[in-house]
Amino acid sequence: MAVLMVLLIGAKFYPLSIAPNSWFIGDSQDGFRSLLTTEYHIKYDSTYNHFEGMNYPYGDAIYFTGSQPLTTNFLKWFSTHVFDLSPYTTGIIFYLLFISYFFSGILLYLLLRKLKLPEWYAIIVAIGVTLLAPQNERFSAHYDLSYLFVLPFVLYMTYLFEENRKWSKSLLMGGSLLILSQIQSYLFALAVFFLAAYFFLRMLTNLGSGLWKSYLGHALLQLALPM
Repeated sequence: MAVLMVLLIGAKFYPLSIAPNSWFIGDSQDGFRSLLTTEYHIKYDSTYNHFEGMNYPYGDAIYFTGSQPLTTNFLKWFSTHVFDLSPYTTGIIFYLLFISYFFSGILLYLLLRKLKLPEWYAIIVAIGVTLLAPQNERFSAHYDLSYLFVLPFVLYMTYLFEENRKWSKSLLMGGSLLILSQIQSYLFALAVFFLAAYFFLRMLTNLGSGLWKSYLGHALLQLALPM
């Protein structure tokens, strides 16, 4: 499965996959803008949470520039204290998207195998769903919305949680959502909407047994904590 996903990424995004710092996907002004704001923030901004390259003289919060704060601020810190990575910003961002694409297929495959489906079927469906995911359309413009692994990750983690409802799993989910919010707040919202619906239905179907209290506690840890 892993080999197939690597081949798929190489074919779908060729020649970008072999020279990610020399190309960018699509011809959208939004896509070009997000790359420029990211590099500008790494090179010139004086703080980690404020972008000074637009909305003069006030600037703007980094979260509203499409610059993937988690990635950008790590690169900013690394470039300041270790080695200047700013010339490679474009390539790094695209390779992170390729990694996300890879894990989307892997997580879907693992989820389907957890559901006891045949291996050949799990491979075909995992690759097919990855190719058909609506976020594929974001690759031409909104790179911060193009992380395909988000919903497969939430689905897979929710299945593992249902197998064994441990507080450590809820803490891991809450921490993961917090990290997602630092990439793009819409990715955080996507996960929150799904989990809120899941916990609502689980509490509703367990009102008589008293298990709803346990689900409520886990919901607070997974959703309220990162909020």
